[in-house]
Amino acid sequence: ICQKQGLRHGGAYRRAEKIRPDADPSPLVHRAFCGVNMDSHAVGKLGEVHTEQYLVEQGYEILARNAVFPGAEIDLIALDGGVIVFVEVKVRKGGAYGREAVTPAKQKRICRGAVAYMMKNGLMNRQARFDVIEIQGTRLTHIKDAFPYQGPLF
Repeated sequence: ICQKQGLRHGGAYRRAEKIRPDADPSPLVHRAFCGVNMDSHAVGKLGEVHTEQYLVEQGYEILARNAVFPGAEIDLIALDGGVIVFVEVKVRKGGAYGREAVTPAKQKRICRGAVAYMMKNGLMNRQARFDVIEIQGTRLTHIKDAFPYQGPLF
């Protein structure tokens, strides 16, 4: 049990669809911010699980997790109504904003992966959006349309 907030840390993280809809998501991310030794990869995974749960609660349908393409990796791909949403998750402990870590070079890689995903799945006629979700402590900030498409025009 964590001395700071009295939360039990349990085992491995759980996928959002296995978490009760009424569950408080903060324990998922809590481990990363209460002094428990975790590497940045584990912290990022917890952030992605928290984000996935948040998106499902907002009515999004998760299409893919950690989608890997040549030269690109996309944390989450979701469907918001008829819009394909490519989500980059950034978890921060300090004062820096996660959106600052999504550099123009990173944006181009995400766009390249988005085009590959849409071509592979026959979705080139669908509208797409690029969102960034920042997690600082237990606060989640969803930045819709965080950056425009950066790549070749078809």
